[in-house]
Amino acid sequence: MDKVSNSYEAAIAVLSDWGLEGSEISLIKERENAVFEIITSCRTRYALRIHRANYHSDKALLSELIWMAAVQETEINVPQVIPTLDKRLFSHVEIANDIRQVDLFEWVEGEQLGSVEEGLGENLTHINDVFTKIGETAGLLHNQSSQWQQPSDFERLVWDANGLIGEQPNWGCFWKLESLTEQQKSLLAKVTVKAKRALVEFGCEPQRFSMIHADFSPENILYDGNKIQLFDFDDAGMGWHLFEIATALYSFQSDPNYDTAKSALIQGYRNVRSLSEHDTKQLPLFMALRGIAYLNWLQTRQTEQAAQALAADLVASCMLAVKQYLSPLEDVA
Repeated sequence: MDKVSNSYEAAIAVLSDWGLEGSEISLIKERENAVFEIITSCRTRYALRIHRANYHSDKALLSELIWMAAVQETEINVPQVIPTLDKRLFSHVEIANDIRQVDLFEWVEGEQLGSVEEGLGENLTHINDVFTKIGETAGLLHNQSSQWQQPSDFERLVWDANGLIGEQPNWGCFWKLESLTEQQKSLLAKVTVKAKRALVEFGCEPQRFSMIHADFSPENILYDGNKIQLFDFDDAGMGWHLFEIATALYSFQSDPNYDTAKSALIQGYRNVRSLSEHDTKQLPLFMALRGIAYLNWLQTRQTEQAAQALAADLVASCMLAVKQYLSPLEDVA
């Protein structure tokens, strides 16, 4: 039985925990997690998520859902988690001898913002409107998280210097990535030394560093022409707010209308939260860190066909971000 079949059978089996036996079920995507659309006999729709194995502990997943519930108390649009019949926020199911976590969310309407392949398009008014709203959403999220009191047993990833470019980063070790040339590895090693110094100087005060979504990419944002819907908090953790902003912009750094998107996002952010010129000048640092994080992710998936199909683009975009970060006088070939 292949991976999709395993996930599909597991999704059917776990529906009873929510009293949804007999519902229609269809796979939306299966990459890091498997996500299914559930349609009941009453035509109510839900999104069911089966988590990848061994990424988060139960405590960490519960912490994610607790933070999402806290974010829902603001004006940010976040899907509501649906408890099981016995009031648990998530369940468990076994797939190929692994115990996997499963949660269920209300269905949210809207169109995905886009993808790397589609780009920003040519409608500057639309780009400005969408990225202004993205910036406002990010600012509101950081307003909430920088003031929020975490529970004592709260557990999430930390996207600090150690989590991004330390000896054991959260996602993997880019220097073990076989597709990198020795010149690229040397350049990235130089970048990490410079970045570590810069991050120490920048600091981790709450106005710059708190809970972030950490995957503010186009695939995780829905837009209905009026509002932004943010979902997939799987990577949420403590991190720099500028890392959030960099993630929202990273996929479009080569797009002809990148500057329009960047200006709109920063203005939207400033509509709801302070962001100094000094801080915005550090954005190239966090763009480079975002790129390195993607290479870390790629390193742990070197045998996966889907990941390898992205390898050349991920390396090229990281090198571009690194070039923008390093001084023009340095060798960035």
